[in-house]
Amino acid sequence: MASALRIIAIDDGHSETKVATFEHGTSGKIVTSSFASRTTDGDDEMSIDGSPSPNVYALIDGDREPATNEVVSLAVIDRGRSEWQGTDGGRSPNYAVSDRNRVLVHHALHSASDTYDERRFVIGTTLPYSEFYLPGQTGGLQNRERIEAKKANLDKKVWRFSVGDSGLQFVKSPYAVERQAVFPEGSSAFFDCMWNCGEQSAESVLNTDFARRFEMAQDFAVVDIGGKTTDVVIGSWNGRRNDAPKIRSSVSRSLDLGMLGVSGELEQSIMREYGLRKVVDAEQALMNGRISLYNKWEDIQPLVAKSKKRFMSSLQQKIGHELGDLSSHAAVIFVGGGSELMRENILESFPPGVVVIPENPRFSNARGMLKLLRGSLKAGTKGRG
Repeated sequence: MASALRIIAIDDGHSETKVATFEHGTSGKIVTSSFASRTTDGDDEMSIDGSPSPNVYALIDGDREPATNEVVSLAVIDRGRSEWQGTDGGRSPNYAVSDRNRVLVHHALHSASDTYDERRFVIGTTLPYSEFYLPGQTGGLQNRERIEAKKANLDKKVWRFSVGDSGLQFVKSPYAVERQAVFPEGSSAFFDCMWNCGEQSAESVLNTDFARRFEMAQDFAVVDIGGKTTDVVIGSWNGRRNDAPKIRSSVSRSLDLGMLGVSGELEQSIMREYGLRKVVDAEQALMNGRISLYNKWEDIQPLVAKSKKRFMSSLQQKIGHELGDLSSHAAVIFVGGGSELMRENILESFPPGVVVIPENPRFSNARGMLKLLRGSLKAGTKGRG
């Protein structure tokens, strides 16, 4: 029987939305999925038979069913195209509280509803480190206004719409979000490394292999290479399961440096090299190292290598002062989709003895949020007893 409650962690990045859940709601193995953070206004795509895209959502305030003449709709698209809101729309400073972010998060929840019988959700989402904390503060004061604004945006109703026998039909969100939490990007990934989840257990256990790193040194850094930003979280931990890591908020920050910028630079290089006026999907070109030209594949690995090298050089320069001498660090943890893409460059640029790249680093933040949310639910249950 399905669990009465399901925890869903959504790392809602500017380039990709990553989702993590437990197989049995609050226990079992962790199941992950992802989709590109791409939308288009309205439903401008349909199947050859005239049927609409299945991922079109209507946005409206309030509980009532929206009238067709007042709908603001966004479609989530799953493949590359020149019109997608990516490099530009994805880098908007208001992305975290935008209609676009709202519909992408609810698309993740709708997808979970299609899979699970029970539709009572506890969810976690993210903010860049520099948005989660107040600027210029040394005490790690949270930016409550921004955090609450993100929650309020996601609390607004989202309807999926389709065309039925009687015309346009709206389907209200088939789930209830009982609780939501917002986490700073980067820091959650540390807890993904710190805790292991047994498939048959409802509890997380200390990752002893990871904890041994902290027997002689306690300093660590988490470098979360995302779409718009790279979050650098610096702290210390003593390796003991009952002691939480301490974050040095005065030097932890978000850098305006991410994979969308790399793909944008690569796009310019491709256009210059091949005399093109546009590149259909620069992100795919960055990931695959090739583009389609005149119905043939063209190898662009040399251009990709140059773009990656320039990015890594900028990253080293910008974080070098904060990290200092890495010989005193227990771990420098690289996570995020960019870490997966830049793995070889990271291993070439940083001392291998301190580098930690978790399995599937794209999902490390989502997995860490999932473990933290489950822990908070357990603590709340004990407290009520």
